[in-house]
Amino acid sequence: MKLFGIKDSDLCDFCKTEIETISHLFWECTVTKDFLKVFSHLAEKCNIQIPDRMSSIIFGILPIMRNIPVNNFLLILKYYIFRKSHQAKELYFEEFKVYLENYQNIEESYLSTENWIKKWVPLLDFWT
Repeated sequence: MKLFGIKDSDLCDFCKTEIETISHLFWECTVTKDFLKVFSHLAEKCNIQIPDRMSSIIFGILPIMRNIPVNNFLLILKYYIFRKSHQAKELYFEEFKVYLENYQNIEESYLSTENWIKKWVPLLDFWT
């Protein structure tokens, strides 16, 4: 981001100790790790398995067609982390739940019922 003039520093906006790379932001950063630990524990209660490998967090879980809900969930999670990092704000689980619910409501208004069900029904217990 510094290279493009978006940020003044290459350091991670969360931990402020390491150079921010994709792998650092989504996997190695202590702030993200702590958030993912709490997040993974709560997600397991809803039968959502958060991957424990960096490549799965960054690139998604294969095969994609059998893992649409979790990959959708991971994509939204990564966007939340990225956005919070560049706003220099903390990660809050309750805030993420509200963000996820709002995202789901928006998609419900324009996806066909069949596609919405594939994408969201396995995740609905997460925020209820």
